[in-house]
Amino acid sequence: MVTFGLARAPRRALLGMMLLPIVVAFVSFSGGALAFFRGEAEELGYGLPGFKFYNLDRTTRVPRRTTGCVITGFEVLTHTPNNAAISLLTWAMGPMRGTYSGTYPQEEQALDLVRKGQPVSRAELVKRGLLFEAGQDSPGDRFRLLLTTTFADDEGEFRLSAVEGNGLLIGAERDRYGYRMPIVALVDLNAHRLVARWAFP
Repeated sequence: MVTFGLARAPRRALLGMMLLPIVVAFVSFSGGALAFFRGEAEELGYGLPGFKFYNLDRTTRVPRRTTGCVITGFEVLTHTPNNAAISLLTWAMGPMRGTYSGTYPQEEQALDLVRKGQPVSRAELVKRGLLFEAGQDSPGDRFRLLLTTTFADDEGEFRLSAVEGNGLLIGAERDRYGYRMPIVALVDLNAHRLVARWAFP
């Protein structure tokens, strides 16, 4: 009996190794689904995030998060099932509860709207709680970090343009390498969340 049990041990180990990826993928899918129903889902990516990385996905309206620059190769078992759960539930039930539901303009459309918008100063944006200076309280750390760093060097005139669904476009033009580069951000005023930001070279 002992010899028979030892002979079966490698088979069990092999079966466990075969089942482990399925279990990990299932847990990741379930975690994404649970986060979706709780209104806390995030699409997972990896690598150094670019300027537009944190923009909400246009289809799912879910924010993105990077797990860093170190790629292990297991992302297909963790990131892909999580993101698949979010996409599937969005297709079946609509966008996640609490996420931005207003107008999400295309980049060039956002730039055109903000150029026609109301001029305001940086001080006015700070007063209205749309920009935050160092040490100032904000509705959320990520909102403060992303929105403030978007316009960190801009001290001139800003422009505002409201969009349907309690969204607000904020725009400025900054000097870069001898020319003016427009920067535009879309903010969800309900959730105090940065929906998207674009830089126009």
